[in-house]
Amino acid sequence: MDDVAGQGRGEPKQGPSAASKASEARSSKDGASPRRSRASRGSSTENGQTGEEAALAFVRRHYPRLMDVLIYLKENQPRQYARAIKDLHRTRHRLEQIRERQPRRYKLELEAWKLQSEIQLLMAELVMSDSPEVRRRLEEAVARQVDLRLKLLKADQRQAEARLAKIQQSVRRLEQHREEEVQRLTRQLVAKMERLRGKKRKPLRSRTSTTSAKQSKRARPEASRSKNPRGGKASSQQRSSSHAR
Repeated sequence: MDDVAGQGRGEPKQGPSAASKASEARSSKDGASPRRSRASRGSSTENGQTGEEAALAFVRRHYPRLMDVLIYLKENQPRQYARAIKDLHRTRHRLEQIRERQPRRYKLELEAWKLQSEIQLLMAELVMSDSPEVRRRLEEAVARQVDLRLKLLKADQRQAEARLAKIQQSVRRLEQHREEEVQRLTRQLVAKMERLRGKKRKPLRSRTSTTSAKQSKRARPEASRSKNPRGGKASSQQRSSSHAR
């Protein structure tokens, strides 16, 4: 969200005439309406939404104040608008993945994004007008951001401690049952070797049986050929004897 925060924040306070003039100037220069940004032609995502629609829905739901900035960028800085939509789409996708894997952490990460967006908006206001009130709000937002960062670090610490506890438990278990583990793994390897040896023997037997079957098939026609000539001679002799009679 740094692109959105750093480009055009605070500028929506300009009158609509200034925004419309800038829009008309860019339209006459480019020959197309600036509302037709690259982001608006994004590929479709889940639920039939485009990347732009999904990003805008995400902003409306979680931080509506950002919509004024996005509207201004869309009308006056289409390239920056496209970059902002792309960044929002990435943020939304990242948070969705966190929500699926770690629902508790999702709330903290979402709050961190909202705080960062608020800080960037306040910084843009300070650029436009150095107000003590805005400075105070900025300091409060930064304090909340630091506290939230501490919560995230503590959550990481708890996860690391839980993982370390599991690793230590595995180490103790392996130290106590080292010999049993050696024997178990050895038995597995020997059993695997015997299975492989059995698979190698089977093809040899099948080849032998196939070869013998082919040989027997070849032998049958030869035997029949060897019998036929004798039978032919016998029949001719019988015919000749019958004529003589």
